[in-house]
Amino acid sequence: MINNLTIKNHKTHRDTRLDFCDGVNIIIGDPQSGKSNILKSMKLLFSNRPVGFKYQSKFSDDPVEISAGMDGKKITFWKDEDSAEYKIDKKSFKGFGTNVPDEIKSFLNVSELNIQKQFDKPFLLFDSAGEVAKTMNRIIKTEELDKWQAGLTKKINRTKGDIDRIKNELKKDKENLKKYDNIEQVERIVQRVKKREELIENKEDDLMNIEACIRDLDGINSFLDIAYERLKAEELIRKAELINEEINAVLGERYIILEFLDLHERCFTLTKQKKELSKVILKSEKYFESIDDIDEEIDSREEELEVIEKWLRVYKDVSYLNEQKDEVLEEYKGLLKKFGKCPICNSKIDQKKIKEIVDRI
Repeated sequence: MINNLTIKNHKTHRDTRLDFCDGVNIIIGDPQSGKSNILKSMKLLFSNRPVGFKYQSKFSDDPVEISAGMDGKKITFWKDEDSAEYKIDKKSFKGFGTNVPDEIKSFLNVSELNIQKQFDKPFLLFDSAGEVAKTMNRIIKTEELDKWQAGLTKKINRTKGDIDRIKNELKKDKENLKKYDNIEQVERIVQRVKKREELIENKEDDLMNIEACIRDLDGINSFLDIAYERLKAEELIRKAELINEEINAVLGERYIILEFLDLHERCFTLTKQKKELSKVILKSEKYFESIDDIDEEIDSREEELEVIEKWLRVYKDVSYLNEQKDEVLEEYKGLLKKFGKCPICNSKIDQKKIKEIVDRI
C-alpha cells in the first residue's frame, strides 16, 4: 500500500506531497490544478514511462524526483536528461535503460488495475461478464493457477503411467524370479567364488610383494657389484701406492748405484793396469813391492765390485716393480673409464675429467 507520494519538479508540481489513507483515495481539484499529473507521476514511478525528459517542470533545471512511502520503506525515482536511478531506502539501482529493475517491480506490485483515472468507467460495474472474469483472473492470477493445475495434471498422468509401467515390470520380475527358485544353491556357489576371488586377490598381493622384493634384490645386487668393483679398484690403488713407495725408496738410493758403477769402471781400469804391471814384474823384480800394493788395492776394489753387482740386482728388481706398477695403473685407468666415477668421493664425472685424472697418473 502506498502511504504517501512526493512529486518534485514534474510538470505542474514543484514540490508536492500527498498522504493517503486506508481504502479508496479520491483526488479532486480545479481544472488544470495538476490532478492528472499526479497520476502521470505515479505512472513514471511505476513503469519508467514515458521515455525522454519532456515532463520536467519549468520551475527549475533540477532532476525530476518522484518518491513514495510503502510498507515502512521509501522508494524513489530520480531522472535527468542523461541518466535515471531507482532507490529503495539506501539501496541504489542504475543502468536499467527504459525498463524497471525486477526488484523494483516486485516491491511495487502495481499495475493499471490499481489506479482509476478521471474519465474511466466505474470499476467493473459496466463491464461484460467476460471482461469481469478476465479482470478477476488478472487480480487473483488464475492464469498461474491454471498453469500450475495443468502442470500438476501432467505430473499425475506421468506418475500414473510410471505406476503402470512399474507394475508391468514388477510382474515380469516376479515371473523371472521363478527361474531362481534354487537361489540358495547359487548363493553358496557365489560365496565359494567370492572366497576364491579373495584368495586370488591375496595371492596377487603376495605376488606383488615378491616382485617388489625381487626388484629390491636386483638393486642390492647392482649396488654390491659396484661396491665390489670399487673395492677392487681401491685395492689396486693401495697396491700401486705400496709399489710406488718401494720404487721411491729404491730410486732414493740410486746415487749409490751410480757410485758403484763408477767403482766398477775403476776396478776394470785397475785390472787392466794389473795385467800391464804383471808383464812389467816379469821383466823386473824391483817393482814387486809396487805390485803387492796394487794387488791389495785390486782386492779392495773387487769387494767394491761385489757391492756394485748387488746393487745391479736391486736395480733389476726396481725395473720389475716398475713394470708391475705400469700394469696396475693401466688396470686402474680401465676401471676408471668403465665406471666413470671419482675414486675419492664416488661421484659421477665426465670423460674430460677422466682424461685429466689419467694424464696426471
